[in-house]
Amino acid sequence: MITLKIDVTKIQKDLLFIGKAKADGSQPKYLDCILFENKNGTGQYGDTHFIVQGVSKAAREAGQKGPIIGNATIEIQEQPPRRTTNKIPRAQPQEDDPFAAEGGDIPW
Repeated sequence: MITLKIDVTKIQKDLLFIGKAKADGSQPKYLDCILFENKNGTGQYGDTHFIVQGVSKAAREAGQKGPIIGNATIEIQEQPPRRTTNKIPRAQPQEDDPFAAEGGDIPW
């Protein structure tokens, strides 16, 4: 399970971008986020990662960094191994015996 906590007051609205218009006429606005692992391990409140607002490639190349807008906690839950089944088709009995004309025995 991944839990995110984003401080929406820190989102820079000029970094939001408009997506392709949908069939119903609405236009979605998107926020790019990047998740980074905490270098010093788990934080004071159990957070394991921090969230940074993404910037354009040109802005990154110019040295601009997005603001830290929140924290995240990733909890790895042990799951029991999945039961697998072999779905190998069974051989179907042949209706016609190719050796029936020779008495049903194998010819060699």
